[in-house]
Amino acid sequence: MSRLWVRLACALGLLALAMIFPLVARLSGQTAIWFVFIGMPALALASLLYGIVAWRAGGFHLRREHPVAPGHQGRGR
Repeated sequence: MSRLWVRLACALGLLALAMIFPLVARLSGQTAIWFVFIGMPALALASLLYGIVAWRAGGFHLRREHPVAPGHQGRGR
């Protein structure tokens, strides 16, 4: 299920990138409006979806204990 959400986030990110190219090629009010009303919401939704998927997968977990590396006994031993 999370693969589907990541793919959707990637597709929305590509849509946002696709809206940037006409804006760069022809700076006009029409292309700016396309980017503001299509590109930026798609980029925001892609970032939000990916952030939620990463959070649910434990990507933002802060560990309080640092595990000891294999073969290492710790300090002073």
